[in-house]
Amino acid sequence: MKDWTFFSRSRPPLDMTINLPAGVLEDGAFIDRMCLQLPDHAAFARLFVEIGSVDVRRNHALVRAAAKQLEDYNVGISVGDVMAEASWVDVADFPIAELQIDGDFINGCADDRAKHTACEMAVEIAKKLQAKTLAKNLERTADCRAVCQMDFDAGQGFLFAKPMEANRLVRTMLRRRSAAIE
Repeated sequence: MKDWTFFSRSRPPLDMTINLPAGVLEDGAFIDRMCLQLPDHAAFARLFVEIGSVDVRRNHALVRAAAKQLEDYNVGISVGDVMAEASWVDVADFPIAELQIDGDFINGCADDRAKHTACEMAVEIAKKLQAKTLAKNLERTADCRAVCQMDFDAGQGFLFAKPMEANRLVRTMLRRRSAAIE
């Protein structure tokens, strides 16, 4: 949580995702404790808690209850690795803020018609659920163009940057921002 304070100092609004194993949600007070530690700052436009699709399938009732509890704090559930394990039935009956489309479907979607079609279907389902879409593991420019054309909301992957510490991320963002202004 100390990164929250670091990011809140004169930063533009950010969407951030915390990956949690579903097991921590078994402690009903965990969500309250976590959310009460969140800074009350405009830089945090939206927080997502990522739960893997495997955990959604195994602990459906638990994740559904957590999603409803998180919604009270304006924190959304992001279902990770969609299409890898979970069925759409697993995620259709609780508030989902974001669907993360598995990188196995994203990588090569510009060239592989079946992957492209699967990704388009995921975007349509997300729209019906009023959820954002995230293309995971983008590594090729062609795939990035394809997910943009399919109307994904966001993308992540080595095409943009490798994982990095918080202070390096801020320096990189500020450098890119100042280069864009010039």
